[in-house]
Amino acid sequence: MAILHQATIVPSKQEILAGWLPDQPWYPGGDLRVVGGIRLDDPAGKVGVELLLLHTADGTVVHVPCTYRGAEAPELAHALMGTAEHSVLGSRWFYDADADPVYRAAVRKAILIGPAQAAETVHRLDGTVAARTPLIRARAIPGPGSDHATVRTVRLPHTPEPGVPALVATWEGQEEPLTMAVLV
Repeated sequence: MAILHQATIVPSKQEILAGWLPDQPWYPGGDLRVVGGIRLDDPAGKVGVELLLLHTADGTVVHVPCTYRGAEAPELAHALMGTAEHSVLGSRWFYDADADPVYRAAVRKAILIGPAQAAETVHRLDGTVAARTPLIRARAIPGPGSDHATVRTVRLPHTPEPGVPALVATWEGQEEPLTMAVLV
């Protein structure tokens, strides 16, 4: 289950992405609008795993998976996107999840075993808790694969390839599934 807090994050995810994305060779450029995200479970409950989908001004879909940690992970220094202060959780380190073994294990599990995304609850400032319906719907496309298959992140999502185990997403206005990650 993904626990989301009603909180302020400074700098915001959008600001962190704006500083990090221009240096990525796969980034198509231009302004981005967040479509939404998919949360995956970390069995240990220590790392936040979110697969963000964004639109460029020309409609190109960009997939940026992120992991959020409450402490610096020196082994992921090369994948650091930025740091932020979360008004409930404190300091958070944002990493490009493609380099994070927690993300890779969560995607592999989502494709091979399910569920494709974590149930989300929002913990409000007044102490109440409510279920949240994600804007993005993820599902797994099964296919031949094993626990030892490698996760390949698809940065510019596309139509699923036949026979390839994949994690795909749809959302309002995007009813045709787009591939976010595959097992190879």
